[in-house]
This record gives sequence, structure tokens and C-alpha cells, in this order.
Amino acid sequence: MITGEYLALLGARCLAWPTKALQTMDVSLVESPPGTLIWNAIDHEGNPWFDALLSTDDGISVISASDMIVADKLVHFLREGIKLNGQDDLSRSALSIETNTQWPMEWGMGSSSSLIVNLASWLQVNPFDLQRNTIGGSGYDIACGLSDEPIIFQMADKLLVGKVKRPEILSEHAGFAYLGQKSDTATAIKNFHEKVANIDVSKKIDLVNKLAYHILDGSKISNILKAIEIHEETIGYLLDIEPIKRRMFPEFEGMVKSLGAWGGDFIMFVGSKPLKEFREETEKQYGLKLFSAEELLV
Repeated sequence: MITGEYLALLGARCLAWPTKALQTMDVSLVESPPGTLIWNAIDHEGNPWFDALLSTDDGISVISASDMIVADKLVHFLREGIKLNGQDDLSRSALSIETNTQWPMEWGMGSSSSLIVNLASWLQVNPFDLQRNTIGGSGYDIACGLSDEPIIFQMADKLLVGKVKRPEILSEHAGFAYLGQKSDTATAIKNFHEKVANIDVSKKIDLVNKLAYHILDGSKISNILKAIEIHEETIGYLLDIEPIKRRMFPEFEGMVKSLGAWGGDFIMFVGSKPLKEFREETEKQYGLKLFSAEELLV
């Protein structure tokens, strides 16, 4: 999520940019007693990071699992998907499911929402409904999982998703860095709702809606940097958190923007100069690896 962050939960429009890396899910029949489901999850290096044996005889239950927390979450997703589908066909077969994630698991990057998109496709249910009944959220990450281009997303009175052109000036000047400080999205959302419970945020939403297009369509980097600065100040005010550039990168020549839940996985450096001119120096100065939009995003 490039713009919008928490306000997307309240109907703001956000600019979102899907990653090149994917999460795939392969389903196959196996020669085992009906009513069993073998689940294997593989990481970006080809190593297994989770496995489970599930019973599908009478609902979904865990027989064994390498991680019970992950297994319980998976069972919840499957139960809600079956409920939305309206019929339980899993007990009639023995199945093997393998997921493959093409990015480091610690990066986050919507691993749960990608799984929801894949499960919804398999179970033939609406992925936005499945997300709403499981992990919650605005739905922008589901829309990204369904798109191969940047999008403008809004979930207000009705769902709005529009594909947009790649923001070329931002592409040239932006570098994306993993902070290694994974944020708990559910906790961040809960805290945000508590902070704005008694605040009229309608003007902030209008402002963020406009800033999304300034950042997307800006023809000068100076204008894009100003729009990012205003956006950071707006979200920071609502969260009562100082924007990340002032806290951690005050010397950087340009702007630094939080992405998604503040304090979370990734941030975006946008330089007054193109990325190729500040990449090496910035990586050395802050001990971070910068990825270009070309490397990371569709």
C-alpha cells in the first residue's frame, strides 16, 4: 500500500502496487482414505516451513501440525470458506495442497491475504467476503492479489478497484527497504480505531484521496515529495506518531514513507535524485538493502 494506510479502513482511496513475487497453491488428489487433507507450505528457497495433516470427515480439524498457531488459522480460513460456499465436498476425497511463497516469509507482504485469494478461487467464493470473515481489513491486499497492475482501491459504500498506469517518476526515484520490524496488523488496526473513535476524519480522508492522485500523476519529483510529506504528517497526526523520516532518517535528501501498518515491514525512500544516484550511499549509511520498483513491483 503506497497511500491511504489506516484511512483505507474508513473508506479512503488508496494507491496500491502489487508485488512481482507470488504465492501459488496446488491442489491434487492422493491415494489415501477420504476425509484427509495433507498441507505443505514451501518458502522462497524451496524449504518446508509448515506442514499439517487435517481431517475433513466432519468439518475441519487438526490431526497433527508443525505449528498449531498456523494450523488453527488455516482451519479457520477453510471453515469460513466452506461456510461461504454452502456445501462441504472435502470429506469425499483425500487431498494434498502445497503452497509456494516467492518472497522471504519474514517480509509479510500479504501472505495471509494471498492465501485467502487462492482459497477463495479454489472454493469458488468471494475473496473479499472470505477476508471479511477471517482476518478483516480494508480489502486492498485482496485486490492486489487479483491484479497484475497498480490499482486505486476504495471500500466505502461500494467496492471500487481501478487499474492505473505505473507511476514512472516514483518508479525512478523510489527505493523500498525491509526494516525487519514486523508489525501486528490486527493490533495496529485496533489501536487506530480507538484513536479516531471520537474524531471527524472526513476532511483527512478527502485530503488523502487527493494526495493519492498527486503521488500517482505527479510530473515533478518536488511535487511528489511534498505530497508524501503532507500524507505522512496527516497519518502521523491521527496516530499520534512522529513520521518515520523525522524519527529515523532526518538526514535523507528526500522523503521516507511508511507503508501499510506504521512501524511494519517496509518503508519507501523517495529521493530528490533518482534511486541510482542515492542507492549505494543510503544502503551504507543506514545498513538497509534498497529494492527498486522494477525489482520488487509489477
